[in-house]
Amino acid sequence: MVTRTEAPYTFEKMDGYYAVRLRLPFAAKGEVGLFKKGDELVVEVGTLRRHIGLPTSMASLTPSRARLENKILTVEMKETV
Repeated sequence: MVTRTEAPYTFEKMDGYYAVRLRLPFAAKGEVGLFKKGDELVVEVGTLRRHIGLPTSMASLTPSRARLENKILTVEMKETV
């Protein structure tokens, strides 16, 4: 039996932007896609799709950059100018 103690994703306020961090232990760089739909961030890994409801403070922001490092996907969210 496997139990998870850490959250599958977190929201953080960084210096000048917000970030969503997701644990993707089985993902490879080329197979991750994402887009924003309404107030949700949609992350696709292969044929799997996950909808993440964004907090009110981040709902108006747009994904500007994403990187996968050490099995953690970090999505930077910024205001569109």
